[in-house]
Amino acid sequence: MSNSINVHASRTVANSVFEYIRLLGHDLIPSLLFFFYLLCTGSLFLDIIHHMLHHCTKAFHSLLQRLARIHHFHYLYFTRHLKFDRKYVRENRFQALPLELAIQICGSILGSRLEGRFIRLIELFKKCRITNTAYLTLPEVWYIGSEAELHPS
Repeated sequence: MSNSINVHASRTVANSVFEYIRLLGHDLIPSLLFFFYLLCTGSLFLDIIHHMLHHCTKAFHSLLQRLARIHHFHYLYFTRHLKFDRKYVRENRFQALPLELAIQICGSILGSRLEGRFIRLIELFKKCRITNTAYLTLPEVWYIGSEAELHPS
């Protein structure tokens, strides 16, 4: 008897969870897409800065040299042989990783600032495509057997 109550209770909980997810689906999908957009912009920004840090070891500005030195600890900690060098755990944990996290966050903030412009650019592109397709007639391709024929639309 208690088994039937537990099964019924678990089905009710599962149904309510699925109903909740279904209701939030309309809000959840755009939020997830925006999260992935911010993740991508942050990663792209990190890759650009990462490339610049490799070229700043002999920079004229002392701040850039310091940032390049901090970034270098990551490579001392994780060697070319894909092994961890325990001598540099502290420098990697408290200098290199926070630097990379800060750069990733700055890139995500930059992405959130540019998000409105990016959406307006996409809407403008869609609007131009809709207006241009009214004047543009593309030929149709008809496949007959193994041959293709072009016909005006």
